[in-house]
Amino acid sequence: MKKIYILAWILLLVSCGQPTFANHLLGGEITYKFISSSGNSQVYEVTLSLYGDCSSNSMDPEIGSAFSALRNANPEITLLKSNTLVTAQRLQYDTFQSNIEITPVCPDEAGNTACIIPSNPLPGIKKFMYRGRFTLNGVDTNWTFMFLGKITDNTIAGRSAIIQNISQPASNAAIMYLEATLNNTIGVNSSPTFTSPPTPFFCLNKPATYNLGAADVEHDEMVFSLTPGKAAVNTPPPYSDYVFYILPLNFDKPLPTAPGNFSYNSANGHMNFIPNEVKNCIVVTRVEEYRNGVKIGSTMREMTFIILDNCNNDAPSSPVSDIANADVIEDSPDDLILSVCEGQVDNIAFYIRPADANGDNITITYSNLQPGASLMIDNNGTEQPVAHFEWNVMDAPPGNYIFYITYTDDG
Repeated sequence: MKKIYILAWILLLVSCGQPTFANHLLGGEITYKFISSSGNSQVYEVTLSLYGDCSSNSMDPEIGSAFSALRNANPEITLLKSNTLVTAQRLQYDTFQSNIEITPVCPDEAGNTACIIPSNPLPGIKKFMYRGRFTLNGVDTNWTFMFLGKITDNTIAGRSAIIQNISQPASNAAIMYLEATLNNTIGVNSSPTFTSPPTPFFCLNKPATYNLGAADVEHDEMVFSLTPGKAAVNTPPPYSDYVFYILPLNFDKPLPTAPGNFSYNSANGHMNFIPNEVKNCIVVTRVEEYRNGVKIGSTMREMTFIILDNCNNDAPSSPVSDIANADVIEDSPDDLILSVCEGQVDNIAFYIRPADANGDNITITYSNLQPGASLMIDNNGTEQPVAHFEWNVMDAPPGNYIFYITYTDDG
């Protein structure tokens, strides 16, 4: 008998004609969306997001010009078909989605980040977004959209100097590299998008959790992994090389924790850890999509996790209760899978009653809720909000369904 699975997790530079290499990025991601097809051709829109370190926007003429170049830039994306170069195109600057501060601080600290005062020790992060359309002629199992670090003719994508878990030589080996792949032999596809902010701040010695909030419009199966950060190199192919992690940290354990205090779930990308050292660390994730067992694409996101020692807030906990009309499968102590049979008439339902150890008010938001499902929230923004999920799956096709709930406390 076919079954439907519901996976519900609680989330919490300009010099003499030579390109300027500067340390000004804290992360980035690349995604694509199917737009249209005509005959043997398909059009896809590629989106590149870059996250700038505001503290690099200094008076230094070389570093400052690199950060400033993110605004109104036209980064280059290279398209390969089975490792054969097809084209290299410039993306267009998205004015409405760019130059926006996304530092995760409370309102009373909004004026104290490095985006406002670059010399301040509190980090500041700004988002810059770029888009462009590519025409793919024919089908292939391995189309690749690559960002090789070229932001402008005179600026290349250097990672921020505040990152501490990797070695960054002052050469092309430190240029940020991002890629997304597509297999269009069995149909068109849009890559997953990410609904969680790429700017996580965490507190020293406090239990923490993070999830990308990956959402896929076609409901393909997503497989998550931690992957090594990559650096663009000039010799093609393979166009990239791996960055060097500073031991004992590595790409699959990129954060400083005591033994046993780090876990990662490949079914949903859920990460749990207790940081035990103040450190700024890159964390790179890859999401692969499968349709009927065939890999049809992948994308990646690079982030910098910032661990602070001047905070003592505890994240809200998230018990799920009163589960109705679903089989419960314990996947891990922190993850729950609800399974129901195709065509079930009775509604799936459950309650979530978050609690905060510090007595803070909790605001619940959500994303990627499936059509026909509802999440009713009572007493939102208080110490005891309650969320009630309900969904009639009678007409839902078999598959994996993930939605995300985020708690924001006022601590």
